[in-house]
Amino acid sequence: MNILDNFCSIHQEENNQIQFFCLNEEIPEELKSRLLCNYCLEDANKHRLILVSMHRLKNNNRIVSQWPPTFQDISQSILLPENLSKLKISYIEEYYENFKKQICEQLELQKKQDMMAISQMLDYEGILNKYNEISSFSQIQNIIEYNKNSPSTLEQQLNELIKQKYLDIDKNQLIIDSIFQNVTVMQEQELQFIQNDILQKIRSIQILQKSSTLNQIGSMVQSTFKESNKIKIKTSACKIQICPSQLLCGQVYSIKPIRQDKIYQFIIEFDKKPQNYICVGFEEEDHKNRHLGNQGRNSFIIGQVNSSFCSQLLKGNKNLQDLVTEQFVKYLVIEVKLNENKFYISDFPNRTSINCMNQTQYQFKANTDYYFTIQINNQDTQIHILSSKIIHQFTLE
Repeated sequence: MNILDNFCSIHQEENNQIQFFCLNEEIPEELKSRLLCNYCLEDANKHRLILVSMHRLKNNNRIVSQWPPTFQDISQSILLPENLSKLKISYIEEYYENFKKQICEQLELQKKQDMMAISQMLDYEGILNKYNEISSFSQIQNIIEYNKNSPSTLEQQLNELIKQKYLDIDKNQLIIDSIFQNVTVMQEQELQFIQNDILQKIRSIQILQKSSTLNQIGSMVQSTFKESNKIKIKTSACKIQICPSQLLCGQVYSIKPIRQDKIYQFIIEFDKKPQNYICVGFEEEDHKNRHLGNQGRNSFIIGQVNSSFCSQLLKGNKNLQDLVTEQFVKYLVIEVKLNENKFYISDFPNRTSINCMNQTQYQFKANTDYYFTIQINNQDTQIHILSSKIIHQFTLE
């Protein structure tokens, strides 16, 4: 018998066909069965039911966001984000074709320029002709020929020509520079390095990135410091949200420590300019439940100027501490490699100011676990970790 033709045993009204199946672990008392009609839903409308239609069971044409049971809404893992729903295969094909064309055109241009330069430098006859034009040897030869029987006239004309040549020293130099260009030949090792660097950057291009590659820290957890238990943490496939419920002081850190031998890049977003200050950095295992500021030299401070917090300006005209204190900087990018004792931070995406950790003030310890840590001081600014990924080389150096 087709179950879609069955009728509800509880409700005897018209149109009481079985239409839904309840997936809740425990069904409410009002429901006597997992097979439901529309009237059953009305009876249990105060409960959050996980339902699937009988039609869906038959056709398998939809994803049920809360089934099967997972630690987070499965739709965040399976369904495409909004910015991907409009992405078409034609866009990806067009991007790579255009990119390939631009690379080929640029390489061909560089090749032509180098071939033309080497051709000009190997044209010894052309070089010799230009040199003879300014050397005036032919003119000297003519003066000698015409005045060989008049030594005084010969001497006079030769002196005049040579004096003129000395007066023309700037002109002579320009012509010589154009003939014998100051050319150096790039060594094969340098060329190979550039080639490998370009290939590495091309390999890093990935329009569609799996969320696992964008999240290398899992999630963030509350520390035991002050009011940290009032900080709400929401983790999705796209980002980690850190939401203080009120003006408070607290601290959160990553579930996973970061590896000593990898370069990590973090991109964080603020929903508004901090009212007080926020510290972001990397705290060792023994101190992750203490105020991050106590170990300030391995962190950066937003909203305050303090020489203990990655205040060394690496690139730019303005120190990043001054920049984030004077104006609202919505995004920051952080890059770190523990075993090289490198910690960089900059505004994103412009990278107008790049600060770094002063290596004379702090050294990351070998064989020690460090956690990405955020300390919030007396404010309710929301912080979003948009990505935490491993990259092949620094972009902020």
